[in-house]
Amino acid sequence: MSKQVQEVVARIKAEREKKGLSQSEAAREMQTTSQYWCQIEGGTKTPKLDQLIRMAHAVGLELTWKLSRQKAKPKRKKRVR
Repeated sequence: MSKQVQEVVARIKAEREKKGLSQSEAAREMQTTSQYWCQIEGGTKTPKLDQLIRMAHAVGLELTWKLSRQKAKPKRKKRVR
């Protein structure tokens, strides 16, 4: 699981816990199994984007993305021999 996905899952888990929802309750809201939810939170399953969106909605979060351009890499100087 990528670092970015881990961060999203951690944020979803924190919100779930803040609201006092069990994994089973959140999974039921998402219409999946508690086992699957547990595997995602535990890092043994990597969710697809649509599943992350559904998880976020299950705990009352809206998943949004910010796209920006990468900073240009500095050009290398040519070595003179």
